[in-house]
Amino acid sequence: CWPEDSLLLRLTPTGNGEKDTAPSGHAASGNYGIRMSEEFVPADESDYVCERCGAKMVYKNGRFGRFLACPNYPKCKNTRPLEESDEILPPCPECGKPLRAIRGPRGIFYGCSNYPTCKFAVNDKPTFETCPTCGHMLLEKKHRDGVYLSCSNRTCDFSVKK
Repeated sequence: CWPEDSLLLRLTPTGNGEKDTAPSGHAASGNYGIRMSEEFVPADESDYVCERCGAKMVYKNGRFGRFLACPNYPKCKNTRPLEESDEILPPCPECGKPLRAIRGPRGIFYGCSNYPTCKFAVNDKPTFETCPTCGHMLLEKKHRDGVYLSCSNRTCDFSVKK
C-alpha cells in the first residue's frame, strides 16, 4: 500500500509512553508510530508539456528514480523518463542509430534508440574504440581490479586494463 504523493509519512512521538498504532491498525514498536500528515505537498512543476493533454508535467519519484508525469492523472496517464545523462555514446554497431542508457529493473544497460527494429543491447558501457583483433566495439567493464576494455564480440577474448 503506497501513500499518495500529497501526504507525508512522519514518525511522531506519542509523548505519553504508549504504543502508537500504524494506519493499518497494527501496533508499532516503541514510542514512535507512523501517522499520516494532512499537509499538502505540491508537486514540482517542470517546463515540459504533456503531449496528450497539454498540461505542464510534474516531477514524481518512482521505483526506478525520478520521472515526469502528467498532473491530470487518472484522466491522462502520460509519463516520460528524465534525461539525466548528457554523456555521448557511440552509434549502434548494427544499425548506426545512437545508443542510449536505459534504466531497467536490473540496473542501467545500453540499448539502441531504434529499439523495436534493432534489438542491440549491452550491460557494460560502450566506447568509441574498436577491437584491434576483430573490429567490434569495445566495452568498459568494471572489476575489483580496475576498469577493463573488452570486446563486445562474444567469440573474441580481447581484454586490456584501462
